Amino acid sequence: MKNIIILLFLFSFFISSAQESPYELDWNIDGTILGGSFSMCVASLIVEKKQDEISTTEILILNSSDVNSFDRFATRQKSHSFELTSHALLLSSGVAPFSLLATKKTRKDFLTIGVMGLETFLLTYGFTNINKVAVLRERPLLYNPSFSFEEKLEKDNRYSFFSGHTSVTASSFFFTAKVLTDYYPNSKWKPFIWTIAAIVPAITGYARVRAGKHFPTDVIVGYLVGAGTGILIPHIHKIKKNKDIGFYPL
Repeated sequence: MKNIIILLFLFSFFISSAQESPYELDWNIDGTILGGSFSMCVASLIVEKKQDEISTTEILILNSSDVNSFDRFATRQKSHSFELTSHALLLSSGVAPFSLLATKKTRKDFLTIGVMGLETFLLTYGFTNINKVAVLRERPLLYNPSFSFEEKLEKDNRYSFFSGHTSVTASSFFFTAKVLTDYYPNSKWKPFIWTIAAIVPAITGYARVRAGKHFPTDVIVGYLVGAGTGILIPHIHKIKKNKDIGFYPL
C-alpha cells in the first residue's frame, strides 16, 4: 500500500510538472535536429581542413572598389578594442542561457530546456560554418592596407560570410528571451528581456564590422539566422493546446 501511495504521488508530481511546462520533447524531431546539426558541424570542419590557405597573390589582386557600396566602408575599419568587445559578447552568449536556472519553473524543466539549448547552438553553429566554407567570402580586412600581410594570411580570413559571432550571440539571447517569456507570458519584464536580446547581438555585429572582420551584410544575415533559430527551436517544442496532460517517464 505504501509503495502504491508513493507511485501515485510521483505520478501526480510528473503530471503537474508536465502541465506547468510549455514544452515537450519529441525524440523523432529532436533526433533529426541533433543529427542534422551535428552532421553540418562535422562536414564543415572536414571541408575547412581541406581548404588551402589564402595566397599573397590572391590578396594583392583584391580591390575595395569591387565590393558593393553598402559593404565597402567595412574595408576601411580596424579596431582591436572592438574586436575584444565582440569576443567578450560572444562569451556572454554562453552564459545567458544559464540565467534560466534562476527561476523555479525553468529549473524544473532543465532537461527539456537543455536539449533545446543544445539544438539551438549546434544548428546555428553548423549552419553558420557550412556557409562559411561553401561561400568563401574574403574578410574586409584583406582589402585594408592598415592590416599587415601576416594578419591577412590567416586561413580564417576566407570565412567572412556570415558572422558566427553575431549568429551564435543572437541565437543564445533570443533563445533565452523566448523561453523566459513562454514560461512567464504575463511578466512585466518582457519588454526589457526582448530589448536585451535584440541589442546584445546587434552590438556584437557592429563590433565585428568596426574590427574589420565582417561586412555589414555578414552580420545582418548572421543576426537573422541566429535570432530565427533561437525563436524557432523553442517554438517547435511548444505543447499543443489540446494536450493537457503529458507523461514523463520516471
